[in-house]
Amino acid sequence: MIKYKKSRTILRKSDSEYDFFGHDYYFNIYRGCSHGCIYCDSRSSCYHVENFDSEVIVKENVVELLNRELTSKKVKSVIGISGAMCDVYMPIEKQLGYTRKCLEVIDRQGFAVQIHTKNDLILKDIDLIKSINEKTNASVLFTITAFNDRLSKRIEPRAPITSRRLFALKRMSDEGITTGLAIWPTLPFLTDDETNIKNLIEVAYRYGASYVLFYPGVTLRDNQRDYFYERLNYIKSGLVDKYKERFGNSYECLSPNAAKLMEIYHRECKKYNLKTYAPHYRFDNPVQLKLF
Repeated sequence: MIKYKKSRTILRKSDSEYDFFGHDYYFNIYRGCSHGCIYCDSRSSCYHVENFDSEVIVKENVVELLNRELTSKKVKSVIGISGAMCDVYMPIEKQLGYTRKCLEVIDRQGFAVQIHTKNDLILKDIDLIKSINEKTNASVLFTITAFNDRLSKRIEPRAPITSRRLFALKRMSDEGITTGLAIWPTLPFLTDDETNIKNLIEVAYRYGASYVLFYPGVTLRDNQRDYFYERLNYIKSGLVDKYKERFGNSYECLSPNAAKLMEIYHRECKKYNLKTYAPHYRFDNPVQLKLF
């Protein structure tokens, strides 16, 4: 189900958390998501999205707001099209095209862009992303949690499988667009084995990524924890009991192998000369002279 609402503003200044992704401002187009990833923190009640998996809220005036707010910026910067509350390339984007329209605004206004997704639907906009990259800079970050297609389908049931995302990453990289891989969350007792992490970092290198981000755990709270446990029961018996015994009601649930996995992550990235942070594009903005 689609609902429309109007927003008063759209751009948010990046804080230290979001600057980690390499952008200065960011915005969301949609709320709610149809990918059905079992671990998504956005189901938590603090976000006030009642029917997260079946209802998508569209900010219907996002394009006008973005155009107006970018016009008012005196200094060019990197704009993040965020996947914080959704994926901006959910299947609904094929129908509505709001992400593409926002890219057109960013391209026309001469800003750089950073996009975070787990959907190969982004390839429909490769022409615009290339256009932005030729003028300033475009960066695309793909989330991939499981190297194995079968497992990725079970934990992210309505998102494209891993191999499709990797194909999209390679297409972007081949076109000279900066690409990265986000290995998160890492699900304890399920995707936190060394082989999974090593395989993902190696394939990121082979497919042209320039950086890899990694978090060795998952966050769980209130109703999201209940949903996650319910889904785990269908994937592997005994997993829920392990989580309850190990983590109780903790918000941050780090893998028992977290320290070792972080060591492997840094070692493998160094081996393949991959950055462990998102490169931040810097404009050569002229100094603004002020009269006094």
